[in-house]
Amino acid sequence: MQRKQLSTRLLALGGIFSAFSIALLYVATTVPNMQIVAYGLASLLPACLIMEGSLKAGVVFYLETSILAFLLLPNKLYVLPYVLLFGHVGLWKWYMNNMKNKVLGFILRLVCLNIGAGLVFLTARSIIGSARFGGWVATLVLVEAFLVLYDYGFDLALAVYRKRILHSLGKF
Repeated sequence: MQRKQLSTRLLALGGIFSAFSIALLYVATTVPNMQIVAYGLASLLPACLIMEGSLKAGVVFYLETSILAFLLLPNKLYVLPYVLLFGHVGLWKWYMNNMKNKVLGFILRLVCLNIGAGLVFLTARSIIGSARFGGWVATLVLVEAFLVLYDYGFDLALAVYRKRILHSLGKF
């Protein structure tokens, strides 16, 4: 009985989080100044679902949200940053945060974030065209700084979720 109640709870939370994630991605497609914030908030939801239940729930949520975003959102190009970079962060970050060697975990997180950022860049470049891109060293430094800040902010947001929201959701 307890397992059925847990799976029903995860299913309901997954639906609520999915609707919220699609709404955030819609904001990213329509409000230019809120794109990074919307992507960042949407990327927290798979990790929150993992904390609520299991990695399987987080993976299903990520796949479901990615498919729904491509089906429902008007501008498919704005879905790519979520699918290629932000959406799956919570899935692999969960394991890397729990590694005994914290330095190795941090380096692996940055490698994964850089791979995602590279995929977003290459995909956008192939869709938009190969325009001349000057100042790539400065851009690379800014991207690295952003990824480090994003990783730190992600950890802070998960700590807030764990301390303040996770326990209050358990009461329902």
